[in-house]
Amino acid sequence: THGIIMGVNVQNSPFVVTHAPITTYPFRFPETQFSKAIKLSKAFNTLVDNVSLDSQWLHETLQLTAENDHFTGMLVQIHKIIQIERITQPIRLGINRSDYMQHEVLNDPRSLLQVEINTIASSFAGLSTKISELFSSNSYNRDANIKIPENNALQNISKGISLAHNLFLSTTLSTSAIILMVVQGCERNFADQRLLQFEIQEQHNLKVIRATLAEIHLKSILEPGTNHLLYDGQLVSVVYFRAGYTPNDYTHPESSSDPSYLLTHSPEWAARLLVERASAVKCPNVAYQLAGTKKVQQALAAPGMLERFLPDDSDTASELRSVFAGLYSLDAAAGTDKSNSEQENELRALIERVVSHPEQFVMKPQREGGGNNFYGEEMVAQLRSLEKTQLAAFILMERIQPPPQLAECLRDGVAVQRSCLCELGIFGVFVAHNSSGVHWNEYGGYLLRVKPAESDEGGVAAGYAVLSCPALV
Repeated sequence: THGIIMGVNVQNSPFVVTHAPITTYPFRFPETQFSKAIKLSKAFNTLVDNVSLDSQWLHETLQLTAENDHFTGMLVQIHKIIQIERITQPIRLGINRSDYMQHEVLNDPRSLLQVEINTIASSFAGLSTKISELFSSNSYNRDANIKIPENNALQNISKGISLAHNLFLSTTLSTSAIILMVVQGCERNFADQRLLQFEIQEQHNLKVIRATLAEIHLKSILEPGTNHLLYDGQLVSVVYFRAGYTPNDYTHPESSSDPSYLLTHSPEWAARLLVERASAVKCPNVAYQLAGTKKVQQALAAPGMLERFLPDDSDTASELRSVFAGLYSLDAAAGTDKSNSEQENELRALIERVVSHPEQFVMKPQREGGGNNFYGEEMVAQLRSLEKTQLAAFILMERIQPPPQLAECLRDGVAVQRSCLCELGIFGVFVAHNSSGVHWNEYGGYLLRVKPAESDEGGVAAGYAVLSCPALV
């Protein structure tokens, strides 16, 4: 299996594994677009970091979204508590993944558009590295004309975590600490996480412990006077989140939705606040997670926003903007310089346009993990049924139109050839310290996912897509 495995949850059966869903041969991808995506990775790292540092802008941008989306509201509440308590995040570690699709529409000069940027639990660095090695091996790839790009995602992400760990030790004058990987209780994608854990342990000689948010709540304390996070008595240098990105990772005792109650009575939310208060490096801290929301993605596409966060580099801002698809606010108060009637008229016109051409749009909530978006008639029904305030929890995005090609997809031991589309993920790693500046900002490697052309969603773990590797053409 080359380590390319995933867990299978079968009801009333023990936990078993199978090969990860994968194509049986590489998927053609234009080299010019692949290179462009790599070139933009450092700029997107910088953009996310700069956005995360502007608390006022984040709160203003997410205000209505937080009021109408409980999960986003909880994250904003934690961020505000940290601000009130004047807790700083001196070391910042970003492990981001910017996802792209090819775009081919007649008379449209754009060829590569960004789907989203992920700032929490950016997965598949381990499996994608192994898949690239598999497709590059002489025993598998006998066609010298197939160009498989090198993929060091596993190595680069482990390096970033190690750099943040070492910065923590030098800053706190500590001699040793552990890395805490936050995971879900029943994780199908355990092998991808384990590959990263083993890389960190073997190449950097660091101890990695896996724990759920509930386990962190039970076994962790903050050391008085230092706010050092101690897990089971051990000092924690880096908390690396591979969970906490979905409401399903948090319990709600007595079905309460009150933030103050949940932050003290929900084990998972209490743990998230505890970690955020700690001196440990968070990947991501809550500001980074908010910077990766769909609402922020939409807000950054507004005129002048990129220049605000990249003030000394207008050329880079233009390059980033060139890969933005159309992004539209469903917040009637988004244009603060316009009258209420103007805002409502624009929102009404936008909805009418979507209802007339639903195939051109996708409606996105503030969620990660696949299977959350609305398309077609289901999207139209949502737009017609939701109250105006409820719409603020969503954004609209232009639907990207990628060219299909044949691929053979292998899932659960069955190979099926079908027309497919692909989505390219570009990892970026960013390490910075408030006092000493940026220590590392680098392209981190890649991921390629392939899905049936008729499928709307694209998550691998969610069952929509399979893993692959680009053959550059």
